[in-house]
Amino acid sequence: MSIENKKLMRSIVLLCAAVLLIYRLPHDSYTISQYLIRPIKLNNSILFLNWILPFILFVLSIVSFCNLKTFKKMNKFLLVMAFLFILIPIMKWSLDVNRTNYHWLKNDALEAVDIKDSNLSLKLINNDLTMNFDLELIDYSRKHNEFNIRVYLPDSLREYFGMEYINLENKYRTYGHRRLVNVEEQIILPLSDDYSEQFYDFQWTLEDVTYVLYNDKEEVVILQHGF
Repeated sequence: MSIENKKLMRSIVLLCAAVLLIYRLPHDSYTISQYLIRPIKLNNSILFLNWILPFILFVLSIVSFCNLKTFKKMNKFLLVMAFLFILIPIMKWSLDVNRTNYHWLKNDALEAVDIKDSNLSLKLINNDLTMNFDLELIDYSRKHNEFNIRVYLPDSLREYFGMEYINLENKYRTYGHRRLVNVEEQIILPLSDDYSEQFYDFQWTLEDVTYVLYNDKEEVVILQHGF
């Protein structure tokens, strides 16, 4: 293998490593880089340092590409833009395709469903406390899946409401092939006399929430980190 080809392979490996580090893990809201470099809580703020390692790998990959004879005369700004808006999205898309194929080969059903985005919020309206669940589900299988959703509350909310989890009322169906399904539900919860002290302190938003998708055959646990 020529020196140029070795440099090209090294550049590609560095870029692949950077993309893998920022790719979300299955049934988890964290990426690999967030497990390697955990977020740091500072009083009421969160310091995210997990971007450092992927960024270093990305820069090394760009520099390596720029030193190749093929790209030496190319505009460096255009090369960076091509990385950011063409190459990296294609690589992330290919990871999604590989995950779809993996679940297809295993003939997975509910195990192939994941949460792409989630939001849990509380609103006080007319002395009623409403808990709002907004989820965006993605199904990596090639079949339909039907299931219910159970939500294990953050620790401080469990303690306050005296309940460990809430079962959402509706049954949901996904349709495979990486199609998205939105979940929107509201549940009215009882208030205690000291609610004003507890819910204007939003520390519970920094706590983990666990979602369980389940049916008669199986269940899947999905962890959404607070920070």
